[in-house]
Amino acid sequence: MLNPRQEENLNNSLINSALNSEAIKTTAHSLVVFAVLN
Repeated sequence: MLNPRQEENLNNSLINSALNSEAIKTTAHSLVVFAVLN
C-alpha cells in the first residue's frame, strides 16, 4: 500500500501528464492550422 503522501504525489503526476498531453495536442493542432493557413 502507498501512504497518503505517496498517493497524493502519484495522483498529481497523473494529472500533470494528462494536462501536458492535452497541451501538446492543442499546440500541435495550432501548428497544423497555422501551416495550412499560410
